[in-house]
Parts: sequence; C-alpha cells; structure tokens
Amino acid sequence: MIWICIDTSIFRQSPRLDSPEFKVLEYLCRSEVARVFVPWLVRQEFVSNLRSEQEKRLRDISRSLKISTEFSPDGEHSQKLVSFAEFLEASNQDLIAECVARFDNWIERLNGLTGELSVSQAQEAWNLYFNGEAPFADSKNRKDIPDGFIFAQFCEFKSSVTEECIFVTGDKALLEAIKAKSFSAFSELGAALKHPTINEALINAVISEHSEAILEKVEAVAKDYLTEIAEAIQLEILADHNEMLSAENIPEENDEIYITNVYVPHKLLLGDFEHFGAGVFTAKCKVSVALGYIFFVSKWDAFELEPRLFSITPHNEHFYEAETESEFACEGRVELDFGEAIVSASSVGEIIDSLVDPNIQVDNLGGFRMINPEPQP
Repeated sequence: MIWICIDTSIFRQSPRLDSPEFKVLEYLCRSEVARVFVPWLVRQEFVSNLRSEQEKRLRDISRSLKISTEFSPDGEHSQKLVSFAEFLEASNQDLIAECVARFDNWIERLNGLTGELSVSQAQEAWNLYFNGEAPFADSKNRKDIPDGFIFAQFCEFKSSVTEECIFVTGDKALLEAIKAKSFSAFSELGAALKHPTINEALINAVISEHSEAILEKVEAVAKDYLTEIAEAIQLEILADHNEMLSAENIPEENDEIYITNVYVPHKLLLGDFEHFGAGVFTAKCKVSVALGYIFFVSKWDAFELEPRLFSITPHNEHFYEAETESEFACEGRVELDFGEAIVSASSVGEIIDSLVDPNIQVDNLGGFRMINPEPQP
C-alpha cells in the first residue's frame, strides 16, 4: 500500500474530483492499493475555495431569479419561479454546506485521512518561516506560510508511517522543498499514478499483452459514439471555466473572447487511444466548432469592423462590445470509462466483451484558434 498526499493546487485543477486521474485514484483506494492523506491546511484551503465559489454561483442565480420576477408574477409558472427563489434564499447556507460536505464525503469514501495540525508541526512551520528555509523563499515571507504548514505536516506524517509515501503538488517551491528531503514528489497527479508501485497494480497483464486488439475495439466503440462525444465537447465549452477563452486571430488586443453560444461540433477526429488505468481509456481529439462570442474593442477600432459581420454596442465611454460568430478549431482529451467490469475480466475475450456503453467525458480543451480570419455572415 502507498500513501498519496495531495496539495490544494491539485484539487483546484479538478474541483469536481471526476477527472480520469481522480477516477483512477478512487479505484486504487477502493482496491486498497493506495490511501489518500490530506493535510489539515489543504482541506481548509480547498473547502474555503469550494464555499466561496458556491456562494458566488448562488448569488448569481438569486440575482437572475430576482430580475425574472420583478414584474407582477401572476401566472402559475411565474409563481413557481417566485417560490423557487424563496426556497433558494432560505436554503442558501444548507446548499453551501452540502457542497463543502461532498469533499469530506469523498475523503471518507476513499478511506482517506485528514490529519489535524499538531503543536510540533506548527512550531516547525514557524521555525522555517523565521529562518527563511524551504519552502519559504526568504525569512518572514508571509505568502509562503500555508506551504510551510503543509510541508511540516507532511514531513512528520511521512516519518510516522512505514508504507511508501509520495507528495503531489503544482506549487514549484513546495515541490522542490519536498524533493530536497529526498522524498518522492510529483507536479501532476497523472505522473504520480505512473509511480512504479502504483503502475504495477494498475496495469493488467492481459491488457498489456493484448493492447492492440483491445484498443482497436475501443476505437470502434468511440466511432459509434461520435454524436455523444460531440455533445460532451459542446457541454465542456459551455462550462463555467470556459466562459472566457484566449483564442488566436481575434481582433482584440488580448485575444480574449467571452462565449455566448456553442453549436454542436463537427469535423471531429479521434486518435492516440491509450489505456489510462482500470476501465478508463483516453483519446486525443481535434474539433471544429462554431462559437458565438463577444469581445471588447476601442471606440475607434469598433468603427473599422464590418457591420455586416459584427453587432456593435457601446460598453462605456471608451470601449464597444462586438458580438459575432466564427468557426474555431481546438484540441482536447476524450475519456471513455467502461467501468470496473474490465478489471475483473480474466481473459482478453472478456475484456473486449466488457467494452460497451462507455461513460464519456471531455477535458483539457485548448488551443482555440479561428479557422477563418474573418467571421462568417
């Protein structure tokens, strides 16, 4: 068994904890191959982040509902909307608490451990702070205080267990401090899951020996699910974290656009299929998709835009809002999760037979670039 200690930066990369990496981690923990250790301050930081984001979402929803019910809501459906707005206001704190509880429930479901911060750990963190020792950049560097407490707790935890223990963090200073102690550390969860001890438990001998036939079947299944994959890509682009995108060839100073509409993608190409672990397979995807979007231009630049292609409205005294639609290309990763039936199969035939009805998810979409320099009318 191996302990995997995870820093806040890794949780923030996938706050829903449903990326392929976290799914494989959950499988490992259920199989008692690994256990998760979450330092006290990591939990506090991530829970605080979950709470603030949920508060913002609920405020935005409440604000929209208030606007929608400003005029005399006499109809049956309008009354239901008013009732829902009242329910949302009354249940605000409960909804926030349930959002936070999902993280603690996830740790419990994985039989993970959240250690309380001890006096000795706090003292060690403050010693590092005043002495300017790693992970602090220099003495009394306040912005590194959270890393100091996480570092101190991990070091003491590692010395208290007999099993192998690895640390995963996207924070460069903390990563280097852990490695300086000759401890195993990784900047990405995916890289940590390829650690020899874990990799040995993940790689099924049958899958490894017959990968060509198995991946051929996975690719055939993916082709049958192109419509579902395209819809998953559409939903991913519509997700909150993609509300603002950086894209090439945009007539805006910072190449930034705000998405207003996403059409169903077309020209979908899949390739580089591989077994990620357990019942999860991934493939790289290349997509063409039409996006509706807005961007901001100076007052003078706005007058140079073709009126036939752009809808121009004043934003403030100096800037105008331009709205249009264009064809974009982007790349990403498609996940096909066939569940755990594949793991319990005892032959290549059973594995291939289990490759049906995958759960599809898309992530890592990026590299957005306009296919045509000029938007289409």
